[in-house]
Amino acid sequence: MRSLMGRLLLVLGLLWACLGLGIGLGLAAEGQGAAPTPTPAPPAPAKVDELLGLLADPAVQAWLVQQRRVAPSAPAAESDAESMAASLVGARIAAIREHIHALAAALPSLPDEMERRLG
Repeated sequence: MRSLMGRLLLVLGLLWACLGLGIGLGLAAEGQGAAPTPTPAPPAPAKVDELLGLLADPAVQAWLVQQRRVAPSAPAAESDAESMAASLVGARIAAIREHIHALAAALPSLPDEMERRLG
């Protein structure tokens, strides 16, 4: 009888947690749904207009293309940053997996603990 009561309490606890999670996610999505109306951007300063004019100049465009051909070392720095980000993500995923395994290992003892707490 006690093990049946423990399992019933476990199921009810899990349902309660799922309900709370669903309500929390619903409220979070509702709060994000009402976006404020964007204000129009102020006009561009004269220096920005000058920069755009320079970038449209064919001589400047040719110089930029030439500079890209001369300095191919930038992709190596990006690959280092990408590999660092990948290793950080991998480490975080491993930590999450360990936490999930610990939670799964604790599940069998949960009914007994709930029974002890509730008397």
